[in-house]
Amino acid sequence: LHVMRPDRGSAGALPPSAPLRRSLDRRGYLQSPTLFPGDADEATLSALRRMLARLKQLGFAPGFLYVFDEAWLVIERCMRLLGDVLVPEAGTGRGVQQLVLEPSVFAHAL
Repeated sequence: LHVMRPDRGSAGALPPSAPLRRSLDRRGYLQSPTLFPGDADEATLSALRRMLARLKQLGFAPGFLYVFDEAWLVIERCMRLLGDVLVPEAGTGRGVQQLVLEPSVFAHAL
């Protein structure tokens, strides 16, 4: 299922992980630039925000957002990026294999 056309929110290159790792080491946190190329980041997140509001309006729990592929696309890209930031062999692309998505991940609608 999609909240927008399936060809939107495509993959593409991730931001470099080395500056994010330095920020994490220096400040204890990091803030990533956009996860998607061009306007796909805003388009994907905007579509997810609208769907979250619609689910709330219809009385569904926010977790139903994960029925849609775009929600998992955002999580997948975050996991790939954080894998390279958090795992010692950063930059090899193998870091994500050592991360575990905590099973109680939630969507919140405030």
